[in-house]
Amino acid sequence: MKQKRMFVVVISALVIMISLTYQGTYSYFSASVEGTGNTENNQSQGQTNTLQNLIISESANVVSSNMIPGDNVTYTFTVENSNNIDVCYNLLWSNTTNTFINQQDLLVKLEKSDGTVLLESSQFPATNSGTTMLVEGTSIEADTTDTFTLTVTYQNTEEDQTADMGKSFSGTIVGELGECSP
Repeated sequence: MKQKRMFVVVISALVIMISLTYQGTYSYFSASVEGTGNTENNQSQGQTNTLQNLIISESANVVSSNMIPGDNVTYTFTVENSNNIDVCYNLLWSNTTNTFINQQDLLVKLEKSDGTVLLESSQFPATNSGTTMLVEGTSIEADTTDTFTLTVTYQNTEEDQTADMGKSFSGTIVGELGECSP
């Protein structure tokens, strides 16, 4: 009887521990960043609508450490437009940390799921550089979700890069309503 009770207690503790670990991991690796919503006058379509929030999710937090030259890390996130009109928006870096000494060796590429490259060979922002533009004037159709892949590469420059071994970077991708690029 004691063995059965002990078995039930151990299994219950494992289930609770796994549930808490999953929940904590999901919260850490999944972000949902929402704007405040506002009224926009869309002159090109002759409409005045109240825009709901654009939702940026699924790994909008970019974090990595202990990279070696030639490494790259990839993050996938989505932007959801639940409005009934097409929307133009900007993607920005926020809360950045970059401990690399040779920051020019840390490059960013942003690509849409359809293969469109929106940004290539852009330098990862410096620590606390405020809000920095990642991509400007991207459009999204009404009631759709776009998927993006962000790749951060630590360039191998064939020079001594030991000063940057064990360094880290992090940042959060946020969105704001913007003007469409021509």
